[in-house]
Amino acid sequence: MKMSYVRLVVGISLLTVVALASCDLFGSDDGVSRDERRDTFLAQVRAGQYDRLNGNMHPDVRVAEANTENYWIAELGAKGGWEFQVVSTTLVNVTAGPVPANSTLTFTYGSRGDDYYFTSISLNGDQIAPPTN
Repeated sequence: MKMSYVRLVVGISLLTVVALASCDLFGSDDGVSRDERRDTFLAQVRAGQYDRLNGNMHPDVRVAEANTENYWIAELGAKGGWEFQVVSTTLVNVTAGPVPANSTLTFTYGSRGDDYYFTSISLNGDQIAPPTN
């Protein structure tokens, strides 16, 4: 009887461990969502981290020329003064910055594994990334 009880306890313990191991109890990384990608990009623009912006582009559309600050300065304008109003996952109003008043940024997304990246970014309807040349 005692041996049956020990086997039962061990069996239940093993089942519990297996069940818990398959759960997402500790918030494992589920990848980067569309909203997280957008928010990262906007934070980098606000902080003037133009040299990091290309990392938000999908690996299949990244180009070396977009790794430089000069590329993004040419597309977005000078650093500083940026303010945004998020309308949706794909649309952001620019409320202040070196672009014309009432400008909009539009994002399209693609995924790689669990991570979402931009496949294109447009400013006022004109694609700024990846380069169209």
